[in-house]
Amino acid sequence: MDFVKANEILNVIEKLDSDSEKSIIAALNLAEHVEQTSKDFYEKEANKTKGTQLEPFFNFLVKEEEMHLEKILELKKNIEEKKAEKIGFEHNIAPQITTNTYYSCRTK
Repeated sequence: MDFVKANEILNVIEKLDSDSEKSIIAALNLAEHVEQTSKDFYEKEANKTKGTQLEPFFNFLVKEEEMHLEKILELKKNIEEKKAEKIGFEHNIAPQITTNTYYSCRTK
C-alpha cells in the first residue's frame, strides 16, 4: 500500500462518525481497498511459491482476505440499501448484521 493511501486511511479513521452513513461508507471503501490489495499481494506470492511449502500458507491468506472482502461488501450493501440497523463486533467473532425495515447508522 502506498503512502498516500495510508494517509487517506488515517484521515478517514480520524474523522469517522458512527452516526454518518457517508463516513461509514468511506471507511468501508478504504477497508475494501486494503483487503483487495492484500489479497492481490498474497495471490502473487502464492504463484511465486508454487510447489513449495509456502504456497499453502499464501493460499490460506488469500482465502482469509476473500472472507474479509465478502463481509465488507455485505456491510456496504446493507447500509446502502438501508437495511442495517446495527453492526456489532465481538472479539474474534465475525460481525453480526441486524436488519430491520427501517434504517439507522447508529452502532449503540
